[in-house]
Amino acid sequence: MRQFLLLTSLLLLFGGRQPDQNHLALQNGPPDQWVYQGIYVDHYPEMAGDVNKENDFLRWCQKYGFNVLTIYGIHQVLSSPRLSRALADFIHRAKTGYGIKQVSAVVTKAATVTGPIDAYDNDRANRQNRFDYTNLELEWWNNAADFGQYDSELEQMKNWGMKQSPAVPNEEYIGWFKNPAGEDSVMAASLVQHSSRILLHDYQQNFTFSYIQPRLEWIGKAARAQGKIMPVIIIFNAKPEFSAAYFSTHPFADAYQWVADAWHTADFPGKSNIQLIGFQLYNQSFARQCKP
Repeated sequence: MRQFLLLTSLLLLFGGRQPDQNHLALQNGPPDQWVYQGIYVDHYPEMAGDVNKENDFLRWCQKYGFNVLTIYGIHQVLSSPRLSRALADFIHRAKTGYGIKQVSAVVTKAATVTGPIDAYDNDRANRQNRFDYTNLELEWWNNAADFGQYDSELEQMKNWGMKQSPAVPNEEYIGWFKNPAGEDSVMAASLVQHSSRILLHDYQQNFTFSYIQPRLEWIGKAARAQGKIMPVIIIFNAKPEFSAAYFSTHPFADAYQWVADAWHTADFPGKSNIQLIGFQLYNQSFARQCKP
């Protein structure tokens, strides 16, 4: 059995792999900090309140080492008192029985955070029932909004989170720095300023570090200008047109291991101001087809 060793907080590859959750490390982070291994929970409203379906999913997460849930369909769930109670029970069960460390709520606008999520979280004194992060998914690069609107939504979410006790940080998923073109540095600066961490997509069939390095560089340079170390999570996609074939024959964590190894040898401006904290997988439906 081959093993991985940590050296100065960077993961060096010596051979084969242990199970998914045992061979990863942060890049530019303390070696004793846990590594983020997240999964997008699509179709959650369809399983909400069905304890058998929920527990089957949570057992699958535990089997493959996932420790963060990023949940879709939150507005629909929080519109129903019954489903809201089911959500609270699901989150509590996930955190206390299945190794889930954080739960994030996906939204397309800040009003969902300042309205339904605010009411939900503040109705629950037990932190184990509540959201730990809010996640903005609004693809401005695909014309879902202009960047000014996007940045305003992100800032409102941050401001709400800072007023909570304890604070509820915000995050965002991003694809490309475009729409408009040529504003990469301005966009990166706004993302770094108005969020606590960034999820960066790496949707490829065959992984190449050059696919993500330019965007990492913009984020890193923006973080350096603001005197920050910006946590970044790499998103992989288990759809057939992206990485389904890879994940059908490799552990989920192998893709992040590949990025970590490439990160170790890469050299680009702003690298020292980025902390790779782990990976996110899109999504549970496609991932469970790769690995039932």
